[in-house]
Amino acid sequence: MDEATIAEFWSRHGITTPRAPFLVEPAIIALDSAHHVFAEAFDNAPEPKETSGMIRCALENLSNRLYEQAAGMLVCLGTGSGAAAETVARTVIEGAFNLQFIVSKDHEARLFAFFYQYLKEHDRKLHEWQQLENTKTQTPEQMEVLKAITERVSALQGMSDFVKSLGKGLGFERAETVSQHWPSSLFKRCEQMDKAGQYLTSYHRLSSSSHINAEETIRWLFGTYYSAIGRDARLPEKLSLETVSYSAMMTRIAVAHYIEANIVTCRALNTKHEEVSLQKTMIQLAKSIDEIASDAGSPI
Repeated sequence: MDEATIAEFWSRHGITTPRAPFLVEPAIIALDSAHHVFAEAFDNAPEPKETSGMIRCALENLSNRLYEQAAGMLVCLGTGSGAAAETVARTVIEGAFNLQFIVSKDHEARLFAFFYQYLKEHDRKLHEWQQLENTKTQTPEQMEVLKAITERVSALQGMSDFVKSLGKGLGFERAETVSQHWPSSLFKRCEQMDKAGQYLTSYHRLSSSSHINAEETIRWLFGTYYSAIGRDARLPEKLSLETVSYSAMMTRIAVAHYIEANIVTCRALNTKHEEVSLQKTMIQLAKSIDEIASDAGSPI
């Protein structure tokens, strides 16, 4: 079963010879086994109200987007791009936090608050861009830019009208009625879910890759220097092993967040899912994280 899952994953992504597959495969098994369970659960979700189908479709779309990012993350790791895998892992974890926040309480209101927040922020950015372009010399090329912005503003208005019409079906007559359900920062959303610790560790710790900050450059200089002066000729090799192992560990942690968020989603939709199977998957995944933690430089 596990071997078939792994083989199908590599084949689906056109990878015939993955690099260091032992680093990736525990996460592949967990991700694809869980995804199969969740796909079946969404298909069988009850729809007690006229609006239930729309809510299910929206949450299923968020879940599937999260799965696609997680699969891409493992493709990066399996093709030797550990830094890229870490960057995508941060996206997976943020998406999992947001999905879990939506479904953990008042999921209909939080879902529409999530929609309204996007529409509000994107409208603000478009108008800021429009104001900036209006300060420039109005050449024919500049007029084309302004025309494109206007068209985008119009398209966004159509999207906003569509979302508002859906919201009215749930009793959300105005965006203001649900906007308080969406805290302004991810950290605040994590605090409400008692996940501030995970935010400060598994999410924030991935800033090095996603923001290309100074950490890895300092580590590289550190290893190169101590090797050059003869203090530890193998230090660059040791640091490289730690870096790659850390990337692998973080992808497994990201998959764990994906699974947890989807379990809470299934509960919010009151849909049956294979809890025993998911428990087994999570236990195996946790074990694989513990096994690689030392090589990844994580304290016991």
